[in-house]
Amino acid sequence: MILIRDFETDDLERVGDIMADSFCGKFRRLSKAPPGRVRALVMGSGVLHQDPFKGYIVAELDSEVVGVMLLKWKGQKRPLYMPVDHSTGWWERTRLAWGLGLLDHSPVEGEMYVEFIGVSEKARGRGVGTAMLKRGKDITSEMGMSSFTLYVASSNAQAIGVYRRMGFETSKEVRSVISRRLMGVGEWWFMECPIESIG
Repeated sequence: MILIRDFETDDLERVGDIMADSFCGKFRRLSKAPPGRVRALVMGSGVLHQDPFKGYIVAELDSEVVGVMLLKWKGQKRPLYMPVDHSTGWWERTRLAWGLGLLDHSPVEGEMYVEFIGVSEKARGRGVGTAMLKRGKDITSEMGMSSFTLYVASSNAQAIGVYRRMGFETSKEVRSVISRRLMGVGEWWFMECPIESIG
């Protein structure tokens, strides 16, 4: 059974594993870090927060954390980020932060944005991503927002299939030579799911 709940501080190590597993290729291309350093890079670069706050969600399957999703909206309050791993080099962290900044999105009023969503490899195909997205849609509705959005690489057919089944539609295609060079992804789709407010 899948349990969706708020992130807790004790989840940090597992969430670091999931993010390193889910985005290893992109993180490696951005930072030039070897495979064994990707997890340390994730933990020390500002990608993850170590403290709980509204919109920071994990998924459990058989009592193990196997998924993570971070939601973002206009006016959201987040704690200050404090890196928990300093074993990676300054240049690796800077390259990663700069590259991820290319993908940064500032939601408008009434928009709930999925900053990231990741599922551990062993739990993929078991409905974990879908369950987290359903919770995200519920939060969007409960907060009186009208749009649930995300970016996805146009080549990620599996994720796009999940998003479409959840009601997302592509509203914009963004091409970037810089993103292609840094991450190997030259086209991103901005997808939106309209939400009926219950707030």
